[in-house]
Amino acid sequence: MHFVSEKYTKELEKGKIRIYILIDPLTNQIKYVGATKRKMGQRLNGHIYTALKSSGPNINKNNWINSLKLKGCIPIMDEIDIVNKDEIIFWETFYINLFRFYGFDLFNINLIGGGGLTS
Repeated sequence: MHFVSEKYTKELEKGKIRIYILIDPLTNQIKYVGATKRKMGQRLNGHIYTALKSSGPNINKNNWINSLKLKGCIPIMDEIDIVNKDEIIFWETFYINLFRFYGFDLFNINLIGGGGLTS
């Protein structure tokens, strides 16, 4: 039997957005900061599907996910914050800059957050 962590299926309160990170399971390095209003499992599947289709603007993130898949792995996704929808740009940007300051080589294309309102 396969158990899915509650963090991947938990619904959000109305008006809230999740901030999450994608972590390389082989190096434990943070590689991406994102935001979503969807369940975490749905969003992770979206990243994997986009990578497999090689679609979307983030070619480096797609290549990284595909390289993990070839090794039998997928990124680890971890929720780091839940914020108000109207504050999402500020907080996503904050975390992108924070992790870059700490030396993580992120695959985020922009220096500011995209808002996570469509994904």
